[in-house]
Formats: sequence, C-alpha cells, structure tokens
Amino acid sequence: MAEANCRWKGWARLACVCGVAVALTAPARGLRLIANAAMVEVSPDGNDDAPAPTGFSIKKEDQKLIEQFDDFERYRDKKAWDKAFKALDAFSATSDPTAMAPAKDGFWIPTRQKFLRGLLSLPADGKEAYRLFNDAKARQQWEQALAHETAGDADNIAQLKKLVNQFFITSVGDKAADHLGDALFEAGDYVGAAQAWNQVLSYYPETSIAPLRLQIKQATALARAGRGEAFRQLSATIREKHAGESLKIAGRDVSIEEHLTALARPTTQPTTSSTDIVQSTAPLALPSLDHPAWQMQFLDQSMSDKLFSQLNQNGWGMQMAPMARVVPAAVTDGRRVYLNWYGIVWAVDAETGKLVWWSSHFKKLAEKFNELTQWQ
Repeated sequence: MAEANCRWKGWARLACVCGVAVALTAPARGLRLIANAAMVEVSPDGNDDAPAPTGFSIKKEDQKLIEQFDDFERYRDKKAWDKAFKALDAFSATSDPTAMAPAKDGFWIPTRQKFLRGLLSLPADGKEAYRLFNDAKARQQWEQALAHETAGDADNIAQLKKLVNQFFITSVGDKAADHLGDALFEAGDYVGAAQAWNQVLSYYPETSIAPLRLQIKQATALARAGRGEAFRQLSATIREKHAGESLKIAGRDVSIEEHLTALARPTTQPTTSSTDIVQSTAPLALPSLDHPAWQMQFLDQSMSDKLFSQLNQNGWGMQMAPMARVVPAAVTDGRRVYLNWYGIVWAVDAETGKLVWWSSHFKKLAEKFNELTQWQ
C-alpha cells in the first residue's frame, strides 16, 4: 500500500510550464507577450513521456541590435544627432524585418515598427537634423522608384516599402507612402494601402498632399477590404468635415456624399430571380452610333513589338502568333468589368473605364511570352 501511495504521489506531482500567448492588437499597441500557467503531469523518474506543451514562438531580434537602438535613444536624448543617426542606421541595416523587438510599454512589436517609432520620437530639431543627413539619399531612392514606375516595372512595391520604412520623415516620405498605397491598392492589398495612407495622415502633418484626397483613398481601400466598421467611422469623419464638398475622381467632379454612399453599397448585386425575367418579342434595340463610351488600352505598340520579338526567338514561335492577338476573357457585375489575359487579372470601372486594380503589370507578360508559348 505504501509503495502504491508513493507511486501515486510521484505521478501526481505537477510542473508549471509557462506558455507564451501573443495578443494581437492595433498597430499602436503592437504585440504583447503574456505568460500563461499550464499544469502538466511529469513522471517521477524524469521520463520525458509527458505531453509536450503546444503553441508557437516568435523570432526575437538580436540582442546586440536591440542595444544599438538603446544607444540611439540615449544619444537622441542628449541631442547628439550624428551618433544617434549612426546607431539608428546600423540598427536598420542589419535588423531582421521578420523579428520582434521589445517596446517601452512591455509590448513586443515588429522591428520595422520600432524603427519608425524611433524616427517619429525625434523632436522638431532632431527631425530637421535627420533630413539634413538623409534627404539626399532619400531623394535618390525616390527618383529611382519613379523611374521604375515610369518604365512600367512589374513590381516596385518592395522598393517603395524600403524607402518608406527608412526615410519616412524626410521631405519625400509622404509622397513615397502615397505611391506605396497606390501600388498596394492596384495589387489588391487594400488593407496595406489603407495603412500607407493612414501613416501620412497620422504622422506627416506637414504633407503637401490634400488630406481629403488621402482620406477618400483610405475609405475606398477599407470598403474594398470589407472593413465595414473602420469604413463607417472614417466616412462619418469625412462627412462631418467636408459636407457639401466635391472631389475630382477619374477625371470628373464627384460629390463626397455620393461617392461615400456608392462605396458603402455592395460591389455585386444579387442574381435576378427567374420570376423577374420578362420575355420580350420586340427586336433588340442596338445603339445608333458605334462610338465607344470609353477605351482602356493594355497593349500598346511597344509591348506588341516585344511580344512578337519573343515569338521570333523561337523557331516554332511564329506558329503561335495568334496568341498575341487573343482578346481577354471578360465579365461584368454592372459596376466593374473583370478581365483575364493569360493569368493577369484586372478590373475596370464600367462607367469611367478607369483601371481599379490589377494582379500584375501587363509588361510582365511580354517578358515571359516566349516561355508561355512553349507550354501550348
């Protein structure tokens, strides 16, 4: 009996294992580590057959880099700008964008967000000094981003993100963030686009970009992302501050009230029931004129030349010449026209013909067209 009691007591011993739970909060709050106690049975003989704790882990930033950021804060408080910016540059250049770093309030936040907080924490004279040290470099990167955009490069989002993350408080930071929002919106990342525009509105008060335009862009992105509550809050703010005003959208003046009301409506309409279909024996009335309401060009002459150049590089390529003249498949829900051209999908506003979003740049297809023909 004594032996049985000892065995029972041995197996009944409990160990407290700390599991880590990560609570997702708003960007301003970041991520906080909360230790939860979990009771796990352990064997009296130290056997590891006890169930292993479940959960997940986060990647912690290197301690040396965290100490570098501490150096920045110390030099910032002393207004030793040269040393402060060198410590911040070293932190930015070698930090892991996927890692987490501790904040002063006990939360763990992404390293890039810690870097941005560091920039925003600078006093007015510190921001002026930062621009003096970094404006030339930021402008150079901004001009490169514009050149890539003008050339129609398939993806300049990574370049814009790097520019915004490192040089947001420079003289081109607001413009770069605005362009980043445009690029993310066109790529279908509506949440990311809304965050980019909100960053300008919240942290760049001296921006030359009209706040109303940024708010309308943000509201459009929130509506497309299905963030109903956030959209309604922003929409109410816009209506209160800009009642009766209009804004030029897609080349025409649009009432703010009408635009927000249109955004609040579902993008698709329910399918018409069979009972609503009215049979008509009258001939179909066609338009008297054949002038298009609008045109949207996705294949210009230079891109067409590149397509056929790709075909000419392949001995059998010219047999595939009709592929370059394929008309994209299209469908509409009444508000948007959705098209698919060899895997590049995009949407066009049915009323104005303006490009709403696309999955990739059309010129990307020209660069891969020869490869595409080999699979036909």
